[in-house]
Amino acid sequence: MKITLISDTHTKHKHLDSYLPGGDVLIHAGDFMNSGYDEDDVYDFLSWFDGIKGYDKKIFIAGNHDRYFQDHPDKVMAILMEEYPNLIYLQDNKFGLYDLDTDKTTNFYGSPWQPYFHNWAFNLPRNGAELEEKWAMIPPHTDILITHGPSWGYVDQVKGHSEHLGCELLT
Repeated sequence: MKITLISDTHTKHKHLDSYLPGGDVLIHAGDFMNSGYDEDDVYDFLSWFDGIKGYDKKIFIAGNHDRYFQDHPDKVMAILMEEYPNLIYLQDNKFGLYDLDTDKTTNFYGSPWQPYFHNWAFNLPRNGAELEEKWAMIPPHTDILITHGPSWGYVDQVKGHSEHLGCELLT
């Protein structure tokens, strides 16, 4: 299975068109918006993502800059179901993709939550019960876990700082 993973495009997603090689699955791991409040940014991203050619499936999650998805979940789901039914949005849920060639199902699970960071979207208290509950929802047979924030200790440091920003509970 050929998978392309992108994230943190912050309304610059159209600049990636020539860099997307095609394949079985395209995953966007959040932060396609800037401020996260502008509905036009939602439509711009969804229209672009839906229109990309060369991928059998397109899966995405929200990130900490995609506040519109946290503030208006019912509206987002209505937009997706009515206007973009081929896109797969994961927010604490799973998606199975069956591969005829291997006779196996690849199980994806996506979640936008992260330990509190700069009062952005999908924040929960670090090491708190709410975050622990989110991670407990991850099915045991998940093959590909899509989160916006990393687990603690795995590529979770900002250049010039020694502090780890990832989630201890996710690790």
